[in-house]
Amino acid sequence: MAQNPISFAGDATRPEANALILQPFVSYQLGRGWFVRSEPQFIFDWETGKYLLPLDFGVGRVFKIGPQIVNCFVEPAWNMSHDGPAPRYAIVFGFSLLYPDFWHRRTAR
Repeated sequence: MAQNPISFAGDATRPEANALILQPFVSYQLGRGWFVRSEPQFIFDWETGKYLLPLDFGVGRVFKIGPQIVNCFVEPAWNMSHDGPAPRYAIVFGFSLLYPDFWHRRTAR
Protein backbone atom coordinates (compact mmCIF):
# COMPACT_ATOMS: atom_id res chain seq x y z
CA MET A 1 0.00 0.00 0.00
CA ALA A 2 1.21 3.53 -0.75
CA GLN A 3 -0.42 6.82 0.22
CA ASN A 4 0.71 10.44 0.17
CA PRO A 5 -1.92 12.63 1.87
CA ILE A 6 -1.46 16.37 1.38
CA SER A 7 -3.20 19.45 2.73
CA PHE A 8 -4.87 21.69 0.16
CA ALA A 9 -7.53 23.60 2.13
CA GLY A 10 -8.57 24.43 5.67
CA ASP A 11 -7.25 26.61 8.45
CA ALA A 12 -4.25 28.61 7.19
CA THR A 13 -2.70 28.68 10.69
CA ARG A 14 -2.22 24.90 10.75
CA PRO A 15 1.03 23.45 9.38
CA GLU A 16 1.03 21.91 5.90
CA ALA A 17 0.71 18.12 5.58
CA ASN A 18 2.60 16.12 2.97
CA ALA A 19 3.77 12.62 3.96
CA LEU A 20 4.47 9.40 2.10
CA ILE A 21 3.14 6.27 3.82
CA LEU A 22 4.34 2.88 2.56
CA GLN A 23 3.05 -0.37 4.03
CA PRO A 24 4.29 -3.59 2.42
CA PHE A 25 2.32 -6.72 3.32
CA VAL A 26 4.10 -10.07 3.55
CA SER A 27 2.48 -13.29 4.74
CA TYR A 28 3.67 -16.89 4.52
CA GLN A 29 1.50 -19.92 5.33
CA LEU A 30 3.32 -22.56 7.41
CA GLY A 31 0.55 -25.17 7.47
CA ARG A 32 -2.02 -26.35 10.02
CA GLY A 33 -3.37 -22.80 10.22
CA TRP A 34 -0.06 -21.21 11.27
CA PHE A 35 1.45 -18.25 9.42
CA VAL A 36 4.16 -15.60 9.73
CA ARG A 37 3.60 -12.00 8.68
CA SER A 38 5.10 -8.55 8.50
CA GLU A 39 3.25 -5.28 7.86
CA PRO A 40 5.56 -2.38 8.73
CA GLN A 41 4.32 1.15 8.09
CA PHE A 42 7.08 3.46 6.84
CA ILE A 43 6.35 7.19 7.07
CA PHE A 44 8.33 9.98 5.41
CA ASP A 45 7.18 13.55 6.15
CA TRP A 46 8.17 15.76 3.19
CA GLU A 47 7.41 18.98 5.09
CA THR A 48 9.50 18.36 8.24
CA GLY A 49 11.99 15.77 7.01
CA LYS A 50 10.97 13.41 9.85
CA TYR A 51 10.53 9.69 9.26
CA LEU A 52 9.54 6.39 10.91
CA LEU A 53 11.22 3.11 9.90
CA PRO A 54 9.80 0.14 11.82
CA LEU A 55 10.90 -3.49 11.58
CA ASP A 56 8.29 -6.07 12.58
CA PHE A 57 7.73 -9.79 12.36
CA GLY A 58 4.63 -11.62 13.62
CA VAL A 59 3.16 -15.07 13.98
CA GLY A 60 -0.47 -16.13 13.97
CA ARG A 61 -2.94 -18.93 13.52
CA VAL A 62 -6.36 -19.49 11.95
CA PHE A 63 -8.51 -21.97 13.93
CA LYS A 64 -12.07 -22.70 15.03
CA ILE A 65 -13.83 -21.86 18.26
CA GLY A 66 -16.94 -24.01 17.96
CA PRO A 67 -18.32 -23.34 14.47
CA GLN A 68 -16.66 -19.90 14.23
CA ILE A 69 -13.38 -19.52 12.30
CA VAL A 70 -11.02 -16.99 13.89
CA ASN A 71 -7.66 -15.45 13.03
CA CYS A 72 -5.27 -14.42 15.83
CA PHE A 73 -1.78 -12.95 15.61
CA VAL A 74 0.87 -11.11 17.58
CA GLU A 75 3.42 -8.88 15.86
CA PRO A 76 6.24 -7.19 17.83
CA ALA A 77 7.88 -4.16 16.22
CA TRP A 78 11.05 -2.15 16.69
CA ASN A 79 11.44 1.35 15.26
CA MET A 80 14.95 1.25 13.80
CA SER A 81 15.10 4.98 13.19
CA HIS A 82 12.48 7.55 14.00
CA ASP A 83 11.76 11.20 14.66
CA GLY A 84 8.98 12.59 16.80
CA PRO A 85 6.77 11.02 19.44
CA ALA A 86 6.90 7.42 18.13
CA PRO A 87 7.70 4.63 20.60
CA ARG A 88 10.91 2.63 20.19
CA TYR A 89 9.05 -0.72 20.65
CA ALA A 90 5.48 -1.83 19.98
CA ILE A 91 3.37 -4.98 19.94
CA VAL A 92 0.32 -5.39 17.71
CA PHE A 93 -2.32 -8.00 18.61
CA GLY A 94 -5.05 -9.03 16.21
CA PHE A 95 -8.24 -11.07 16.48
CA SER A 96 -10.67 -11.44 13.57
CA LEU A 97 -13.87 -13.39 13.04
CA LEU A 98 -13.81 -14.99 9.57
CA TYR A 99 -16.83 -15.74 7.37
CA PRO A 100 -15.41 -17.42 4.23
CA ASP A 101 -18.85 -18.42 2.82
CA PHE A 102 -20.70 -15.20 3.68
CA TRP A 103 -21.75 -14.19 0.14
CA HIS A 104 -22.36 -17.78 -1.01
CA ARG A 105 -24.77 -18.44 1.86
CA ARG A 106 -26.67 -15.19 1.24
CA THR A 107 -27.18 -15.87 -2.49
CA ALA A 108 -28.16 -19.54 -1.94
CA ARG A 109 -31.36 -18.56 -0.13
